[in-house]
Amino acid sequence: MARYTGRNMFIEWTPNGGSPIRLDGDYRTVTLSEEIDSIDATAGADTFKRFIPGLQEVTVDLEMLDNDANAAAFYEAIKPGDVGTLVLGPQGNGTGKIKFTIPAMVESREREYPYDDVVTLKVTFKGTGPVVTETF
Repeated sequence: MARYTGRNMFIEWTPNGGSPIRLDGDYRTVTLSEEIDSIDATAGADTFKRFIPGLQEVTVDLEMLDNDANAAAFYEAIKPGDVGTLVLGPQGNGTGKIKFTIPAMVESREREYPYDDVVTLKVTFKGTGPVVTETF
């Protein structure tokens, strides 16, 4: 099986009513987490716990380097509470490569200003619908 690194990662955020913004140029890590609640359906004479699926949750955590190109308009497009569409292409955005499209909301953003290191920006997106898996 072929392996790949994250160096070709494609990350694009399109806020509702706004223009697409590429977030992959200075990214360090991106984590896509998909979870589902487990509802305990154990009853009566059951000898093992039984569970049924509940509500799903999607979270995308992005860490990137901050830079001078990230002007006020950039920060305005990723402010907490904004909704839009996030597209992830782990192998790039070439034809036939896998693509995850996620309706989402910006849950949080955090900037870290260390004394003797680069400034980082962390953004957490919370899914507002299912992850759609397709290809470019």
